[in-house]
Amino acid sequence: MATGAKNKLIATLASIGADPVARDCTRVLRLCGTINSKNGAEVTAKVLTGKRWTLHQLSDAVLGERPEWKPSNKPRSARIRSLGAAREGRKYKGSIYHRWYLVYQDLMKIADWYFLGGIPEGHRDTWLFLASVSLSWFVPYDRIEEEIIKTAQMWTPGLTVKEARRTMRPIIRRAQAAMRGEKVVWNGIEVDPRYRFRRSTLYNWMQAIIPAELLPQLRAIIPDELRAQHKKEADAGRWDDHYTKTGVRVSNEDKRTTARQMRAKGMTYQEIATEMDMPLSTIARWCNKMLI
Repeated sequence: MATGAKNKLIATLASIGADPVARDCTRVLRLCGTINSKNGAEVTAKVLTGKRWTLHQLSDAVLGERPEWKPSNKPRSARIRSLGAAREGRKYKGSIYHRWYLVYQDLMKIADWYFLGGIPEGHRDTWLFLASVSLSWFVPYDRIEEEIIKTAQMWTPGLTVKEARRTMRPIIRRAQAAMRGEKVVWNGIEVDPRYRFRRSTLYNWMQAIIPAELLPQLRAIIPDELRAQHKKEADAGRWDDHYTKTGVRVSNEDKRTTARQMRAKGMTYQEIATEMDMPLSTIARWCNKMLI
């Protein structure tokens, strides 16, 4: 809710030069009477109405009133989406772990773009935070802190080790809770305690330092229109790799031909399967024989 309100304010005030870096309220709100270390000025405040506003009231004013919450009619088993550790045999690709690995790869591509000076000042905290969150999803818990420190030293030279540790403290706590098998309740559903963010949120946070030339190379931190384009291309690729009605896909026709040639030379099904790293049943089917 707070993130949505901040993004809405930045987007609304963009026409008058709103600074996207000021999205984080901790960069704007300071304790009255303290000194701003960057310019030496004392922090003061103006009392406009004297009225106190709750976060919900402020969010309603910015985003509009929320619809009344109604319990779902779906059975609990249909609402719970397990994001825990992958079961044995489950493919890594397409999982939440793979998704955050793609996010990390995109963050590294952004960092490579700014290789000489590191991540631009004003964006280092956010970049390091997201890189740390990404690492928490696919790096073993006992190595996360070490990997985050290395990442900070390489790509955010303006941040001290102390500042990096402060950034990763809540991430480490959540990763530790996940390792213990703990869950948190979000929208009435028990989920993994590690941070997660929508693709649109990741892009909103990083778009200011993503060059137009780099954007086509990214896969996870992208805008809606590029996501739609990637999906269209992927769908087209799946359509091209259609079945030939002869028991094999287009992409496997060459493999089937090779298997039949090896069979004609006297090789056994097992030898062919081992040589081609294919299932024995597939080799038998391709060679027009029944596996007994």
